[in-house]
Amino acid sequence: MRKRLAGILLGIMLAVVSSAGAEYKSYQITEGNWWRCFPLDAHNTVVACRLWWEDSEPDPWYVCWYRDGELYRELTGSIPEEDSSGWKRVPYPALWDGEHLSVYYCILKEELKTYPQGTWIPTADPGCFEVHLADWTEKGLENERILPDAWFDTYDSTDRGLLAYSGEKGRTVLYNGKETILPDSIPVNLEENVLRILPVGEDIYLVKTMDNKDFCSRVVCVDHGAERYRVTLPKDEILEGRILLPDRKGGFFFMEGYLESGYVPRTLVHYREDGQYDRKLTLAGSKVVVHPCASAIDPDSGFCTLYGTAVANSRKVYTAFAMTLDEDFHVTRLDVRKIDPAYGDYGPVILIASDGTPYVLIENYSDRALRPVLIPFSKLKKSSKTYGLRLSE
Repeated sequence: MRKRLAGILLGIMLAVVSSAGAEYKSYQITEGNWWRCFPLDAHNTVVACRLWWEDSEPDPWYVCWYRDGELYRELTGSIPEEDSSGWKRVPYPALWDGEHLSVYYCILKEELKTYPQGTWIPTADPGCFEVHLADWTEKGLENERILPDAWFDTYDSTDRGLLAYSGEKGRTVLYNGKETILPDSIPVNLEENVLRILPVGEDIYLVKTMDNKDFCSRVVCVDHGAERYRVTLPKDEILEGRILLPDRKGGFFFMEGYLESGYVPRTLVHYREDGQYDRKLTLAGSKVVVHPCASAIDPDSGFCTLYGTAVANSRKVYTAFAMTLDEDFHVTRLDVRKIDPAYGDYGPVILIASDGTPYVLIENYSDRALRPVLIPFSKLKKSSKTYGLRLSE
């Protein structure tokens, strides 16, 4: 009788776990327990996974290419425990043209050296590495080649499909198959390192940097390789100032102040396309924790859409929202999507692919055996409630 009862209980538990993740089954991250996500477009994503929680030697990793939520291609490898630079071996997306994907990775060719460049941040000497680029085909990595430049301060975005590096020509951005050399006013050293690069138009980028001597952050608008404007953010905006929300004309929002807990409205400071301060707007909801995550430009209307999350963990409210704004920043459309409360994810992340497709990364904070999910925003169920979400001056 006890065995039968145990079997019934086990069946119920499995049914609950299965039903909780059933609606996201096609978009689950199937490998790894630590990951970095790179949405490429509406159909393709890449997820790099490292099995940090496994007691195995050498340290294994996976890089998975998903197409419409299904595993399409996979690369595997391992990192010896003694290799402190081993994470550089993992191939990350470099070039994507909608059909062909290239990845880059670094190989240590001599003993690792570091130097501080006058700051408190040590970094690897680029001369210690060979940077490899390869095409990811159905046969694996092909057409492997060693790049002539030693890449210093490599930066790859966790969304947007963007890669930046520094070599003999200066700091270079690779995006949508195009190469743009950033101006000399963005230094190639650790005294002012890059924190964020966001494409905002055809060959136009917002570059967020940190001055490690003065401990202040800046936003530089680069328009076809030239500096259009430069904004120095107040020092108390350093942390949340990393959340850059480009608008439709080359201006941007950033969040003022520190991210407080509770149902506190968020203040968004706006700078125009000429770098001049414009206005402050308040993003708020009704008894939900609101967090702005990203923005994208509608290719048809040209309007800006703000993406964010609205959560009330104590009431099991988990949502992601899209707020479309007109030229005067009035909300013309509000789209709220539900996130399965079985995951208990009180901090979902929204990532924007290079074609503007928003994805939602849902992690599991419950005690259930649920795989994390990387799913297009449009695939989430619509919510009948808006939770009082609003944007106002």
